[in-house]
Amino acid sequence: MTSPEARLYEAVAGWEYDLPGLRVLIDAACTARVDGLDSPALRDLAGALPRDRLSDVTESTKTALDELRVPWPGTVPPGYRVAAGAGWFGDPGRTPSAWRSCRTAQARRCASTSTTSTSSASPG
Repeated sequence: MTSPEARLYEAVAGWEYDLPGLRVLIDAACTARVDGLDSPALRDLAGALPRDRLSDVTESTKTALDELRVPWPGTVPPGYRVAAGAGWFGDPGRTPSAWRSCRTAQARRCASTSTTSTSSASPG
C-alpha cells in the first residue's frame, strides 16, 4: 500500500517533470488532505485555482512538502521510496554512501554533494 506522502510526492514529481497543468497538482493536494495529510501550505495548495500564478503554486508546493517532511522530487536516492510519516526508506547497501547519512531535511543539500560511486558497506 502506498502512503499519502508517497502519492503526493509522485504527483509533484509528475507535475514538475511533465508540467501537465496546475489542475493535477491541485487535485493531488486535495486528495492528500482527504487521505489525512495536513499543513497550512497544503491547505493553500488544495484551495488554489488552475488560473493562479505558477510561481505562487510552486511556492505553496515547496512549502507544503517541507512542512510535511516529504522530500522534493529528485532528492530521493535510487533504491529508496518515500515513507509514511516523512522521509524515505530502502536498502542503503545499494546506494551511494553519501546518501545513507542524509535525512529528509538535508536531502536537497546532499543531492548536490552525493558521489557517483557505489557503496561497498553492508546494509544496517
